[in-house]
Order: sequence, then structure tokens, then C-alpha cells
Amino acid sequence: HYFIFDKPDHTGDLLERKAALHNIFERDPVITVLPHVTEPFDPCSKNQEGLIAKDITSRYQPGRSSSWVKYKCLNEQELVIGGYTRGSGKRSGMVGAIFVGYYEDGEFKYAGKVGTGFNDEEAIALLQELEPKTTTESPFSEGPLRGFWVQPEIVVQIQFLDWTGAGRLRNPVFMGFREDKSALEVIREYAMTHPGKVLFAQAKLTKSGLASYYEKVAERMVPDLKGRPLTLLRCPDGV
Repeated sequence: HYFIFDKPDHTGDLLERKAALHNIFERDPVITVLPHVTEPFDPCSKNQEGLIAKDITSRYQPGRSSSWVKYKCLNEQELVIGGYTRGSGKRSGMVGAIFVGYYEDGEFKYAGKVGTGFNDEEAIALLQELEPKTTTESPFSEGPLRGFWVQPEIVVQIQFLDWTGAGRLRNPVFMGFREDKSALEVIREYAMTHPGKVLFAQAKLTKSGLASYYEKVAERMVPDLKGRPLTLLRCPDGV
């Protein structure tokens, strides 16, 4: 199946180009002309990577243009530094990149290499923070073979596009330190799929709404559940 969203050889504006495409492929079983969506739309809540916004008055032109704007759905979470590389040339005396990870089932898992998001001043500060924590062995259960290893104690905030199938960060960016979080508390955060799905129709309670509720009552509920086998069975229509 093919999806078409524009017609390069048409001189009209975007809506006119789409109308021309609809006239051509209206009954085609394998080609769908994507409509121009004007109402509010959040691709991130639908577990999509993002969207392309186009000016409806624009003419088609090759190359980059301000008429096309790409919006990416970005994620953030805290991770722990387990190693780093040194900068070279003009960046000598500072960190080149950091290796980050998280805890899972008692192991320190490798999440990826982060080499952007910090300026020279921050890269120097990173090196000063990491050098006293240097160790001879990698703290990761598996991961990079070369680097300078540190005790996994420093927590940082990382922005990224998503996780790869191999469990690595895609397009990670350093956002800053997280002094409010203990390294041993850092686990991989999994994105919620279909957050708008209605679980309890009568109460109009969605999946994300239920998660928010549990988050609010967790402080009181979790201590009573600690150490007990627990299975949650959802019965929206009664037992």
C-alpha cells in the first residue's frame, strides 16, 4: 500500500495539490492520499514518532523550506553515567562522550553513548566530576569495550527520540545532572502504548488516567503491597 501527501508537479497551493491527487487516486485500491489535518493532533499520545506540518498556502519547491516543519516526539529520562571518552584536539581536557545505563534485575545495563547536549564548559565540568570516580573495570553487564570507566553514581537527565530494538537510545542528548535521584533508583522507563484507550466506559477512565491515579496513591498503597504476590485483574463490566 502507498501513501501520498503531495504533488510536486502542480502549481497550486497545498490544498489544491491534494485535491488534484484525490481526483486521480480516489478509487485506487493501493494508493491513499493523506488528508490535511487542521484540528489539534498529538502524535506523541498515539505512540508515533512525530509529524510534518505544512503551510497550506505554500507552493511546492524542492529542498528545505520554512513551509515544512518537522515535529518530533521526544522522550526524557534519568540515566547513570558508567564511563566516558576524552575529547581530542581543541576538546582535549574535557569529556568527549558519556556512556549511560540503568539498573534492571540487579544488573547495570548499557543504554548508549551520549556525545551532544553539553558545551565546552559543561564538558570540562563533567570530566572533573568523573575523574575521581574512575575504576579499572566496566560497570556495565555488557556494552562498550573501550573507554574510561567510573563508578555508576552520577545521575543525568537524557533526552532521546526512542529506544532501538537492541535497547539503545536513539539520538540521545545530555540535558543536565539529576542530584535529586539516587543511581540505584534509575530503571528503564517504558512508554505507555495507547494512553487514550478507555478502560472503564461508565467512568470515562482512560489508560493514562488510571496510571495517573495509581501514581497519586502509590505512596499509601505500595507499602501495603510490599512482599505480597499480586495480580491486578481488570473487570470493567463487573465480576
